[in-house]
Amino acid sequence: MVAKGVFLEPTFVPGSVNTVLTLATPHASPVMMLDPYVASYYQKVNSFWEVGDSNRLLISVGGGHRDLLVRSGLTLEGNISTLSTAVPAVWVSADHLCILWCKQLVLSLARALFDSVDSKTKLLSNDPQIIYEAFNYHLLNRNFGKRVASAFYPSNTDFDKEGEWREYLRRQFTVKETHLKKPVYIMVRIVPNDLKHEFVSIEAIGIERRDWVYGCNADLVYKHVRMCETGMNLSNFTKFVPSLMKRRKSVTFNLHSLKKQGFSHVVVRVPPSSNEVVLNIDVFSRQERILQVNSLPSIYSRSPVDVVEVTSVGALYYQLQLPTLEKAWHAANLVFEANCAAQNHHAVATLATDWSSEDSHAFVTSSVSQSLPLKLHLLRPNGIEKSEISHVTLQLDPACTYNVKIEPSPAMILGQLVRFYAPQLPAYLVAVLLLALRAQLNGVAEGQTCIAFHSAIASGSKPYFLMPILKVSVHILRLGPVAKIFPSSDWILLYSQGLDMFFLPLILYCVASFAAYVFGLAIWIAVVVWGTTANKILVRFISRSIFGGFRWSEWVLGTFAKLPWAVAFLLVALAYATCGALALAAGLCFYFLLVVKMYEEYLEELLKVPLRLIKGQRTEIWGRSETFLSELHFHCTGLLLWAVTTGLHAPCALAWARAFPFETRLSPDPSLAAALALCVCAPVLWQRQMPRQYLKHGQEMSGILFGVAALGLIFAPVSLYRLSPFLVAAFMMVCLQQLMAKQILPIPEPSAPAATAAIMEKAETEEEPPADKEKQS
Repeated sequence: MVAKGVFLEPTFVPGSVNTVLTLATPHASPVMMLDPYVASYYQKVNSFWEVGDSNRLLISVGGGHRDLLVRSGLTLEGNISTLSTAVPAVWVSADHLCILWCKQLVLSLARALFDSVDSKTKLLSNDPQIIYEAFNYHLLNRNFGKRVASAFYPSNTDFDKEGEWREYLRRQFTVKETHLKKPVYIMVRIVPNDLKHEFVSIEAIGIERRDWVYGCNADLVYKHVRMCETGMNLSNFTKFVPSLMKRRKSVTFNLHSLKKQGFSHVVVRVPPSSNEVVLNIDVFSRQERILQVNSLPSIYSRSPVDVVEVTSVGALYYQLQLPTLEKAWHAANLVFEANCAAQNHHAVATLATDWSSEDSHAFVTSSVSQSLPLKLHLLRPNGIEKSEISHVTLQLDPACTYNVKIEPSPAMILGQLVRFYAPQLPAYLVAVLLLALRAQLNGVAEGQTCIAFHSAIASGSKPYFLMPILKVSVHILRLGPVAKIFPSSDWILLYSQGLDMFFLPLILYCVASFAAYVFGLAIWIAVVVWGTTANKILVRFISRSIFGGFRWSEWVLGTFAKLPWAVAFLLVALAYATCGALALAAGLCFYFLLVVKMYEEYLEELLKVPLRLIKGQRTEIWGRSETFLSELHFHCTGLLLWAVTTGLHAPCALAWARAFPFETRLSPDPSLAAALALCVCAPVLWQRQMPRQYLKHGQEMSGILFGVAALGLIFAPVSLYRLSPFLVAAFMMVCLQQLMAKQILPIPEPSAPAATAAIMEKAETEEEPPADKEKQS
């Protein structure tokens, strides 16, 4: 991406670079968009490269399913884009590091670079067309030798009349020859208007000659043998077959189309050779071999779908069309089992799509039995023709028969969902945490104690109201007049990439709720189990590094706990001196120790319970316990929100750490604004008496937190850097309410004796006799 950005530099000399070659580079978007600067850079660079220019090339190679760091669908952009699994003579997946030294791929790239050299200057050519042809041959369409020059075939060829000409009447047959002294010509007759002779598939093993298959008109009879005098070279349609044994190449033709061109036969030329040559030929009809699989097994299905119970005897070629394989959650396993007595049989299944070069392969041999994963790297783009589909090609061994079926794979579906949608989980996690905080504050505003975090998730983060509002808002923001007013929603990007689905928000929300529940449990375990240990480690560090005494360090920690504004001041200084993410991490550690201290005080109160029970102070016991628990529950939620904010800015801390030997301050710093805002809120947030009860504007605060959660899901599921401002806004609003809002204490109801006296007095006044009234008057 930096190499692509060089073209935008004002000092860049146009024409000085004409080719950019990338390996496992996410071109479409970052894997996770955590930085506004990176998002802006991507937008600027991709806008420039979207405008086509014949003077520059972009060549991109992805790694396939083994690349767990960069989803390979993000790499499929450029003039030539492919995966290593689709590169001829490579056919293997490479992880994000292995792609740099994968020998098969390195050789293909090296050959392409050597073919890009100008023969006159002995330097890389300045003509992008020459470079394009070299890489296109070696990465996509290599059909013969190691040089691109071998891909140019003569159009017409004269045949040897003295060669051996054979014509077989069977539709499926195999020819094996060894120690040939003269060329052998195998003729396949083209029968017009016969559906059984619609296609032919030819597989050659051991034929090293470049020109080997032709179309011709057999109008010559020589020595009582019908033959062709000349033929049109069709060898440029050759493709290498992925193979674990021997070198194989194949070609498939529509015989009826060749008949319209005036040919009567397809001729395969077997040159003289001392090695064994095997030729498999299969003539078939579309209806028999090109099958359409209208649906894949669902995630709830347990039984496989039989596609072909038993393949035809002698069959070489099958194609399974998968028009429904187009979404991320469409995934299954294609299993083909061999029933074969031959010792060295070989079959391969290849999954390919019409809109990208992302082939994947599976082999079945005498020693290997693999299943083919039916899953996509690049989803079907919106706007392409319906005829462009996914399909599986089966290159079988004619000596065997096979059973082909598709088995459901819930694990593979789950893996695809994680691969495509896991980067959106932080936005849903933030929404769940904000709604849990909202539920806690709603109870406190009514005079109740702050409920536990897990109870708040169960009661306050139900998706009944948020999900419908989300879907309606996203639909409204797609409308033209509204889209011009508001910023672009991330859901427009998801829709353009084919990642939008109706139940997607609900699924991600449920997963995020479970993750929040686990994180909350982890916080409690950390506070209970490791809190004291962390406190001791920090005390020891301070005593050795700063003050040189254990008592002084304890006093310092106690003072900081009572004066959170002092810690906030130090964090602001740290943010300005280094980076905001480091200040957020330090603040997270202090917040954790503060919660640990509160838990220890709660335990001390529990130890005092027997003494107060003896003194009869039951009301005071329960009041203090509820107060401590209420504060703990609130601060655990605040600690989780602070941790999420710190995690969103973690890359800034990593960038600062790498640049620290050269520069002590990170510039520019995307985390600085968030760090300063949270440090300003910290003196209020870290108060022990939080949250306060019976505060004004409780309903308004509830609406604000709900709105912030909804806005985060609308505008930040992909652009995760937008989550930080929403989190900071939520922190600031909560702190402002706790600091400035007035308490509205409820009017206490009168006690029973006072109420009785008031009723009796009123009754006496109403029943006073008239004489007494006159006397009083």
